[in-house]
Amino acid sequence: MIRKAHLLALAIVGATALASPGVAQQKIKLSVAHPPMGLYALPTMVAQDGGFFAAEGLEVQDTYMAGGSAAAAAMIGGSADATTGAMVRAVLLRAKGIKVKLLCAIAGIRDWAIVVDAKRHAGITSVSGLKGLKIATPRRGSDGDQIINWILKGAGLKVGADVSLVQIGGFNNHLIAMQKGDVDGSIMLEPFVSSGARKGSIIRVLDLMKAEGPKIFANRLWTGLLVKEEFLRKRPEVAAKMTRAITKAIRAIYADHDMAIAVAAKHMPSIGKDLLAEMIPRRLTITTGKAYLTSVSREAIAAENEYLATIGRLKSKVAYEDVIATEMAKHW
Repeated sequence: MIRKAHLLALAIVGATALASPGVAQQKIKLSVAHPPMGLYALPTMVAQDGGFFAAEGLEVQDTYMAGGSAAAAAMIGGSADATTGAMVRAVLLRAKGIKVKLLCAIAGIRDWAIVVDAKRHAGITSVSGLKGLKIATPRRGSDGDQIINWILKGAGLKVGADVSLVQIGGFNNHLIAMQKGDVDGSIMLEPFVSSGARKGSIIRVLDLMKAEGPKIFANRLWTGLLVKEEFLRKRPEVAAKMTRAITKAIRAIYADHDMAIAVAAKHMPSIGKDLLAEMIPRRLTITTGKAYLTSVSREAIAAENEYLATIGRLKSKVAYEDVIATEMAKHW
């Protein structure tokens, strides 16, 4: 009892000292640009709400953009310190001579799905059935935009001639556009896919989370945390703090599903906590890969090189060391 009282007293004193203006440490302010909000971003949400950024002395301002390319442009242009987004973008930027580095991965398996309006197109069961339709995509050049272009090509459909792709920012807006009849379908991610399917407004045509579609997607990681090489060189300790915070957040997500659900519900209230309570444990226990992780293997970068070469967007391979901040590996 005496020992417990002593420990409690120490904790109170420590908390008081930390709260005291005289000893409070100044937070390192950072801005991070993200693609449109989705469950891919759960680790950064938890790092923020769970205090993992704060524990590292970071004050992070999150901004969600119209698409991954817009988020990357914000980082490259200097209006954001870092960006999260598709790892393939980091490889492409590096191939173009833009010096960027991935600090870590964030999301592993992609949860993109191609869907159509259930009332007007319930009979469509394959990608070939999309011929003549208007399909909503995120910003041009985004991960989802690249994927649907690749899938349509594999099905023998030409963008423009056979299928019209309509750029719409925000996946909730994709659902609204389908309801209004402005588009016939969409390529979107969770939790919007499950939300629309549960309401009966959409049906899935192809679901990458279920390992449907081209096998090349199975070997690729989805998103990561990206900074300019200049940032990494000048502020390596800050890069390490960000990486550690996300690693700890991911461990917390797997350890406490209820906490992860609560954080997701706070950031995406329109989805509904009951639906998130179904989706999050399912994605965390998936056996075809990891939903979230920070480690980036050489095989993952090799898969990005293979994918980009196959679709004709990469002339020469990008080396692992050129795109990955290998010094961050000790924090994964």
